[in-house]
Amino acid sequence: MLNRDLKAEDYCLTKTTTPSKICEELFDYTTKNIPQAGMLIGPLGGSVLGFLTSAVNAKRVLEVGCFTGYSA
Repeated sequence: MLNRDLKAEDYCLTKTTTPSKICEELFDYTTKNIPQAGMLIGPLGGSVLGFLTSAVNAKRVLEVGCFTGYSA
């Protein structure tokens, strides 16, 4: 089951926008240095948030509790 989920996530990642260099660096830093890194939203979740803000043509977004800032 886990391998199946990873394949689906990998597929979705190939069809979405790629994270910026700073997002990649922040993701790497967080996963290597922060004990609670499992709370990180990750590239796919970040892409979904970006899609949603673009879809509604958001001018401002308020995010509360953004952990290490990846999704912001």
